[in-house]
Amino acid sequence: MTRSSRKRQWIKATLITVVLGLGGCTESQKGEPETKQQTVAPAPSVPLGVSINAVMVGLVDHASHSIWDAATPQRAPKTDKAWEEIQHHAIQLAAAGSVIAMPGTGSSDAAWVKNPEWQRYSRELSDIGVQAWDAAKKKDMKAISDVGDKLVANCESCHKAYKGDLPTEGILHPH
Repeated sequence: MTRSSRKRQWIKATLITVVLGLGGCTESQKGEPETKQQTVAPAPSVPLGVSINAVMVGLVDHASHSIWDAATPQRAPKTDKAWEEIQHHAIQLAAAGSVIAMPGTGSSDAAWVKNPEWQRYSRELSDIGVQAWDAAKKKDMKAISDVGDKLVANCESCHKAYKGDLPTEGILHPH
């Protein structure tokens, strides 16, 4: 099996896991659709061992820049491999939405994840990741640009509500 086909299998398996995991969150315990007022998921059996901020800087920021960069003419993907890389980062965003719905080690994390607004931003991030993945699979530049705009709006709204002008708390990133 070639490296490329192993990578494709890993991406497909990861996306299936994320989608199935997200799909399990769409119905209530009684099998009825959830109302707009949703509850916070129970604590995970494997706790998030880092702060939500660390996840945002190390995972979300990096993956987001890949989507945003792809929408620019000078950095647009031109090869199948480049489109696969965009798909990989889109999967990271889809998964990150679920990850940041869990409290981490940050001082504000537990309070944030209890807030329905935070949960909505988290779900939107996952949805945007899936949309980016679909756009990258189709090699659709217009859709990548549109998803990038949705990602900007989600990030800015969430930061305005929860992060304000706080720095990255000393966590370095390459962007």
